[in-house]
Amino acid sequence: MLRLFLLYTIVILGLLLNGFVFHAYTRHKKKSLHVFEMTQTFLGIVFSVLNVYYCYTVSRGIGMRGLGCTVYGFFGGTLSLMSVYQPALMALEWCVIVLQPFMAKCITWSNRIAAVVGSALTILAVTIPPLFGVPAEYASFDHADFCCYDFTAKDTKTRLFFVYLFTLGFFIPIAIFVLSLVLMARQLRNAGKEVRVPLGLTLSAVNIAKQRERSIAQKMFILISVQLICWSPFAIVTFTTIFTETIELKHHTESAGLFAKVFVVLSPIVLYWKDLRRLRTLRVVVKRRQAAVVSSSVALKRIFVNNDTFLRHCIVSPELCAIADVLLE
Repeated sequence: MLRLFLLYTIVILGLLLNGFVFHAYTRHKKKSLHVFEMTQTFLGIVFSVLNVYYCYTVSRGIGMRGLGCTVYGFFGGTLSLMSVYQPALMALEWCVIVLQPFMAKCITWSNRIAAVVGSALTILAVTIPPLFGVPAEYASFDHADFCCYDFTAKDTKTRLFFVYLFTLGFFIPIAIFVLSLVLMARQLRNAGKEVRVPLGLTLSAVNIAKQRERSIAQKMFILISVQLICWSPFAIVTFTTIFTETIELKHHTESAGLFAKVFVVLSPIVLYWKDLRRLRTLRVVVKRRQAAVVSSSVALKRIFVNNDTFLRHCIVSPELCAIADVLLE
């Protein structure tokens, strides 16, 4: 009963939170900058809808069968693994911008869409083979009340496919995420040392830019922490099962699957708290400073043109480009 209550709670919160955050991003005037975030929340919405069928089968005490089982296994696996890739793409994008600030204007909406499509094709290369029985068809088993391929088999084919699946669907995006976060943190730390020289009238704007950059790094760190907490139990259970002796699978698999589903609820909370909320605060600060900025626009224009360090710190955050545009008018 408790597990069923938790499942329904996750589904309802997943629909509400992801729907709210997705709507907030679509209303943002620069929504083309948030393609990965919108994709992440959209995946959360679809995955929550798909889990309505899962909750139905659990509440009725019936196993998934036939077409419903295949559909859930295929789409559930595809959406889950794609939701692992989106934070990695966010981190990679911001790492490129931090390392090469003027690339912010070069990364277009079509580039971001191409990255999302590329991640989808990568995941489909993992989730399509079981449709043709490689290494096994999607089905429900005694060790799981949801559909997946049988990862308990000890044959070489299943083990090789498991390594292939987790390399493409888990290890690569996590590695991209961690490497991007490390490079970004190191660059931001070095950049912080570069702006210790007084910049006169530009100091307050630099502080806003640095605050925004720190917020992005914090968002990336929190996202990867949440991702690891939610997905590591399932990875550990499957690894233990396929490469060691059989354990008490049903309890462990159900608990690990529940942890993985919680990511759908936590990820929109992180995106809203560390991104949308901060953007709203930033807009208020910018509006309060516009009157004073315009009165000294001639002096600031000279400082902007001659100060590459300050430009790098402003352009590193695309939302802050509006500040530079106003000051250079």
